[in-house]
Amino acid sequence: MKKIILIASLAILSSCKNGANEKGVLDSIISSNDTPKCDDEDVKNTVLSILKENIHSIPNGVGNGGILISKNPKIINIMTKSKDDDLKLCGCEGTFVDLYKGNVIYTAQKNSEGEVIVNLEDTGTFKINMDFKEE
Repeated sequence: MKKIILIASLAILSSCKNGANEKGVLDSIISSNDTPKCDDEDVKNTVLSILKENIHSIPNGVGNGGILISKNPKIINIMTKSKDDDLKLCGCEGTFVDLYKGNVIYTAQKNSEGEVIVNLEDTGTFKINMDFKEE
């Protein structure tokens, strides 16, 4: 039975590299047993990493999709939309700001091993950021 669960876990984790609705396992394990926070740096960095891995599939309002990302993208205006302490899950929304700008909806949940799993739920359509200035 343990082998089946382990194989299923590996299959789930290995499938995390496909599509914009992918999940990323944070490299760092948060030591406390609390629900993750939407504005935690590791959570934000994982959202940015998922976006970078999927730049060609993010709707841009022009044609087939795809965006460009500079060296310093950010997630700002972060809001916690829901929180479930029993499931150690938070639902989040924020604004991706870079060469393009758009809303991102994501969740962060701590699994039984204490790792935080980030799931990018939706990106909507990103628009060119006319206010962009390289830092």
